[in-house]
Amino acid sequence: MNKLLLILTLSIIGLTACTPPSNLAKYQAVTLNNEPISLQTPKGKVLVLHFWASWCRDCLIEIPDLETAWAQLEETEKAKFEVIFLSDEETERITTFLEKKKLPAEFKQYRLTKSFKNIGVWSIPQTYVFKDDKIIRQWDRGVPWTAEIFRELSRQ
Repeated sequence: MNKLLLILTLSIIGLTACTPPSNLAKYQAVTLNNEPISLQTPKGKVLVLHFWASWCRDCLIEIPDLETAWAQLEETEKAKFEVIFLSDEETERITTFLEKKKLPAEFKQYRLTKSFKNIGVWSIPQTYVFKDDKIIRQWDRGVPWTAEIFRELSRQ
């Protein structure tokens, strides 16, 4: 009985951690200059929404793979995507991290106005991929990024 209860509890927790956003508008974010922005899927593009933090070991492990995969794409392939990094950390902490770790210029960096937990993000890194306002892919706890993954996403 205790094992069944434990399995059920872990299943519920796992589902909660993986619950995709129902509406991008609920993620209120600002630029690193504190200007409000509206998150939405760009028309005709694939939106990669990546939740991360500078203190997150798995996030830091994932970033070089993401950079390498991005660098392997042709400009015409890159044009099919909008990549947004979202953190709930203070702007100064994000900025300090980005000064040390230069990410591709195409990757937009925004700060959430609420904590991850307040918007239902229970684990990081977490990535949602949208096309035509629908989630087409989701990863929890990191993505094994390759150029082929980007290409596959653009074909969906």
